[in-house]
Amino acid sequence: MKGVLALIDQAQAVIAPDTGPIHMANAMGTPALGLYASTNPQRAAPYLWRDFAVNAYPEAVRTYLHKSVDEVSWGQRVRHPSAMMLIKADDVIAKLDTLLAHTASTASAGSTDED
Repeated sequence: MKGVLALIDQAQAVIAPDTGPIHMANAMGTPALGLYASTNPQRAAPYLWRDFAVNAYPEAVRTYLHKSVDEVSWGQRVRHPSAMMLIKADDVIAKLDTLLAHTASTASAGSTDED
């Protein structure tokens, strides 16, 4: 576990589903891009990086539960083996680009030129 934390601490960003590493990244302050289809990111996404979650949960609810998000309980999970397949690589790449641009602009805004 310490090895994973060390890697996360040194990472530019972490991309993971709703599992330990995405929440460890959040705790370490490492930019985190969560992948959500079986869990509602409004409930489970890392709070520091919620805006950068890839959210296929509404589509998973429609596809596998035949309901809308408004029709399921807050903690409802989509327990279908293909739910995560609804997450598209292009969506992940677009969110990652946004996340990295955000962290770069935040880092440059916080730096000073004292040469």
